[in-house]
Amino acid sequence: MTIPDSVTSIGANAFSNCRSLASVTIPDSVTSIGDGAFSNTAYYNNEGNWENGILYINNHLIEAKRTITDVSIKANTRTIAAYAFVGCSSLTSVTIPDSVTSIGDGAFVSCSSLTSITIPDSVTSIGESVFSDCSSLTSISVAEGNIEYSSENGVLLNKNKTTLICCPGGKSGSYIIPDSVTSFSPNAFSYCSLTSVTIGNGMTSIGDGAFRDCSSLTSVTLGNSVTSIGEHAFAGCGSLTSVTIPDSVMSIKMGAFEVSSNLNDVYYSGTKEQWSAIHIGEANEALTGADIHYNICILEPEFEVETIAADVNVEKTFENGKLVLTVSSDAMDLSDVRMFVASYNGNDLQYATEGAKDLSGKEASFTAALPWSNYKIFLWDSKQRPLTKVTEIQ
Repeated sequence: MTIPDSVTSIGANAFSNCRSLASVTIPDSVTSIGDGAFSNTAYYNNEGNWENGILYINNHLIEAKRTITDVSIKANTRTIAAYAFVGCSSLTSVTIPDSVTSIGDGAFVSCSSLTSITIPDSVTSIGESVFSDCSSLTSISVAEGNIEYSSENGVLLNKNKTTLICCPGGKSGSYIIPDSVTSFSPNAFSYCSLTSVTIGNGMTSIGDGAFRDCSSLTSVTLGNSVTSIGEHAFAGCGSLTSVTIPDSVMSIKMGAFEVSSNLNDVYYSGTKEQWSAIHIGEANEALTGADIHYNICILEPEFEVETIAADVNVEKTFENGKLVLTVSSDAMDLSDVRMFVASYNGNDLQYATEGAKDLSGKEASFTAALPWSNYKIFLWDSKQRPLTKVTEIQ
């Protein structure tokens, strides 16, 4: 059988079970080949047509055997078919030649031993969920000359970094999504190993299933432009304990936090009345049953703490609407250090609190929620002598 060069796409299972089909010619005009397009044909079942565990038809890679361990795709290959390497759990290395122009949907799904991959500059089309459930994959690189795709910190994006295509499943720790990103590809973060995610201010909606089954994810902060959270967006995130939601959110769809049973705290930048006005779909008991903290400052305030006392260091962090100042000193006893946070309206004191303190040797850590504007921070020793200049935050 010879497929004419007017054909550009071959659908899933197109010739499956055509058991007499022993010869196939696919032209270079074809840029997309669906899952199982030639399975159980005479050509497929002929071991002589497989090269080092891979079935090619002309310049198209159709499928790899599940036992394959490392691959250098042969030169002149143009297309990698959908799900070509699915379930190749022993696959540790893949080299893609710069002749390849398209990689089909799910091409490397569940390649659990694959640690890194490089997309050559020739690739102009990457399907959905290509690297889903690749639990050891820590980095996706893209050749600088590629005109359609780019990579930043091992994460796959389109060229102008407005669409985040895939966060590799083995990438761990915290990740801040750039403000340039305005959309995610389907399942962009599914099964990822991240523990903390901050979504930039370019995103207006979190797509269906975006972070589904991210079992290591413990905290999420949404940017202040997000208006909706899609179905099952954080479903199955069993380690998720806190989420920070801006008052821009109007809709949380069905099952967005389903089976996220350890969700304890929701930090919300709006009022109780605004929270009550959000449309929250069914199967979100984990969210509605959590402790809701209102009027939380989501955006990290920009300021510096300037010390006065010698041999005193102050570091600041900001998480879930809370400011943490950690004071350390090798020479000073910090057991009686105090932090005082005050909110002002002009010169009028509106609210004041002494920060909570957690002592450990020569270190004191203070925490204060910051739902106010125009506030000042004071740090004193036990004799009320300042350790820092008064820190003003607008």
